[in-house]
Amino acid sequence: MILGIIIGYGLRRISFLRKVEVSISYTVFLLLFVLGVTIGSNRLIVDNLFSFGWQAALLALSCLLYTSPSP
Repeated sequence: MILGIIIGYGLRRISFLRKVEVSISYTVFLLLFVLGVTIGSNRLIVDNLFSFGWQAALLALSCLLYTSPSP
């Protein structure tokens, strides 16, 4: 990863790579869309969405409380 950062830093002035950056964003959006469709079509996940939601909220709250600075 560090090697990729170094190479990318050196090649950042090439205009072709700026166009690739936009296509990477579209690819990420497409992958997230496909992930959403896949999750939506999974009956197990949809049937237990309320249960998964509480677990996700509890995990997120735990992370926030653990990483927040002490007064």
